[in-house]
Amino acid sequence: MWLFGSCWALALMVPAYIAIIPWFYYAAASIGLPSNADSTILPIVGLVFVGLLLTPIFLGITMVCLWRSTGRGGVFAWNSARPLLSVTITLILGGAALSCLLLGLSDFFRQMSWYEYLWTPLPILFAGWLVALRAAALSPKKTAVL
Repeated sequence: MWLFGSCWALALMVPAYIAIIPWFYYAAASIGLPSNADSTILPIVGLVFVGLLLTPIFLGITMVCLWRSTGRGGVFAWNSARPLLSVTITLILGGAALSCLLLGLSDFFRQMSWYEYLWTPLPILFAGWLVALRAAALSPKKTAVL
C-alpha cells in the first residue's frame, strides 16, 4: 500500500516545491536590490502561479495511473501478461525518470552559488514521482464488477 501514499505525496510535493523555493532563491540571488523591487517579486509570483496551475495536472495524472490499482506494485513491477505495455511504460516513464535523476545529480558536479543548489531536489522529486507512476501503472489492477 506504499504506492498510494508515495504517489500522492510526490504529486503534491513537486508543485509545492516549485511554489515555495522561489521565496528563498530570489531573496538570496537579489542581495543588494530593494526588497520591494519588481525584479524580485515578479518571478516569485510567476512561479507560485506555475505551481498552482501544475497541481491539478499532477493530481489528475496520478489519479489516472492509480485508477483500479491494488497498491501492491513495486518499483520493478512487470506485467508479463502485457509485455508491450510494460515496455512502453518503462521506456516513457523510466527514461524520463532516469534523465531527470541524472539532471538533478549533475548539479553536484557543477560549481554554482549556494542558492542555485536550492533547485537541485526538484528534478530528483520529479524522477521519484515518475518512478512511482510507473509502478502504479504496472501494478495489479482490481477487476471491474458488473
